[in-house]
Amino acid sequence: MKKALSFLLALLLCAAVIPASLGESAAIDLPDMGMSIPSLASVDQSVYYAGRTKTSVITRDPYIAAFSVVAFALPRSYVNEESPSDSLAEAIQYAASLGACPLAHVFVTGGTAEELKSTLGLGADIELSKIGESGSYTFYLRLFPSDDLLAAYDDVSGMYPDAFPASARADLEADISKITEALPGELKAAAFSEPQDPMNALLGATLAFETTDLDGNAVSSADLFAANKYTMINFWGTWCGYCLNEMPEMDGIHQRMKEKGCGIIGVEYEQYQPWTDELISAGKEVLEKNGITYPSVKWPEGNDLMDTICSGGFPTSIFVDSEGKIACFPIVGAQVSEYEKTLDQLLANESKAQEQPAASAPLAAGAFQVRVTDENGPVKDVAVQFCSQDVCNVGKTDENGIASFNMPEGVEYEIHILKAPEGYAPEQELYKTQTTYGTVEILLKKAGSAN
Repeated sequence: MKKALSFLLALLLCAAVIPASLGESAAIDLPDMGMSIPSLASVDQSVYYAGRTKTSVITRDPYIAAFSVVAFALPRSYVNEESPSDSLAEAIQYAASLGACPLAHVFVTGGTAEELKSTLGLGADIELSKIGESGSYTFYLRLFPSDDLLAAYDDVSGMYPDAFPASARADLEADISKITEALPGELKAAAFSEPQDPMNALLGATLAFETTDLDGNAVSSADLFAANKYTMINFWGTWCGYCLNEMPEMDGIHQRMKEKGCGIIGVEYEQYQPWTDELISAGKEVLEKNGITYPSVKWPEGNDLMDTICSGGFPTSIFVDSEGKIACFPIVGAQVSEYEKTLDQLLANESKAQEQPAASAPLAAGAFQVRVTDENGPVKDVAVQFCSQDVCNVGKTDENGIASFNMPEGVEYEIHILKAPEGYAPEQELYKTQTTYGTVEILLKKAGSAN
């Protein structure tokens, strides 16, 4: 329950970024939600200070994803201001710091509305309206009253009455009412399909970047990762309250990880670029205050993989091996109790993998087996991704087409073909094990095959 709430809080409270332009009415494709929305005209064309957060997978067992339609306490004329005065820029920054207030949440789940509420810790009195379905998945909408956004406007208006006049409050309230009336119909017009977990593409991918530390020294991710069996990358920012709340415990976790040949690096993301002396000083002050001894570097711009990792909000943490290969799903939210558990599980999995018998031998007790073949027989060197709810292992098939995984029984694991040898068609299907030890058979198709 705490984990689900942490995901939701990260989605709602750590996504306060003002949209650059909301005047376009483009299609909105959300594959992790299983939705393709022609447009949200009531947002894009009528209320210029409203926007959408990125989608976020909240839980994977059951699969629940969400996105929010949000608004900022900003007079609409300010959002597209290209060169605001210093005082106006300060007022806008303050308004944005109050956070993006949700106008609506959209959820997709494979369970019932009651199960969704229970998982997220929502009260039984919370109203969810069904807006669509696809196969075993149902899509729900929750609308919010305007109280929080209006209170935020009152706050910023009290500090900057000239820039945020009280007279604009009525327009804000009217526009919110217009959005919430139009949204249900617009969202019901979406094309609904089975959601696709975006993190499946991350597992086994290699994260690499070049950046600098807070003193301006060049830093390579390859050098940082090579020093550890596993490295936990903690993405944080000085603006993120949840990031700061977990900081007092972070160096202690790092010291305990070091005893196991692992460690932490911090990657600092700041909303208001470019990096000024004030931002750098603020970052250093946080690190010094909390006795942080592990490396902390600046967020490298233009890294699409890193953008995907942090699409659920901040803080986000992820583990990579010594070569930078991603070893588990991201941990979203300040979940300090999960960091060492995840590391211990990765180390235990690695130890078991080193002890397992040759894959050509009969299936040993205490192992799941994946056998990959094509029309001619076994396929060697297929990268197989074997996942629990929180951690994924990656193994390669041997000359008999077999990869074995020593994982506990009683759990249904997910299997993906991460990469097949050249000449084979991409394999996107999701396979699942039984809850008892056994073999999953996977048949690969040659590229260009009609069958």
